[in-house]
Amino acid sequence: MIDPHDVNAKADAVKELLRRKLGLRGATLSRKLARAGRLLPGRMQKAGQVIVTAQKNAAHPKLAMMADSALVEAAYAELSRYLKEIDPAEQRKTRLLGWLGALVFNLMTLTVLLVILLRWQGFL
Repeated sequence: MIDPHDVNAKADAVKELLRRKLGLRGATLSRKLARAGRLLPGRMQKAGQVIVTAQKNAAHPKLAMMADSALVEAAYAELSRYLKEIDPAEQRKTRLLGWLGALVFNLMTLTVLLVILLRWQGFL
């Protein structure tokens, strides 16, 4: 049997980690997981859905008795471990470097095409 207070505490902890590490907004855990999209791997999405389902089932006495607390605990441990390893500053730096790399590549391509065009027209 799953304790509703325990599941709610785990869901709140995961919600806080999602807000702090990924900057996700949303009132509920399911809403934050939906907003996460590609920011979370599929396995972590499934772990989050296990917690959301357990949270919904914990409110109902008969369904709470059928839930597997070991599965919920494993999903919580896996998801929280993954989220704690995320470094938001490193993600920002990686995103900026990727954007700058694409910009430099596009500028180099444009320069090469301009030189080819000028040579073809006889200006160089």
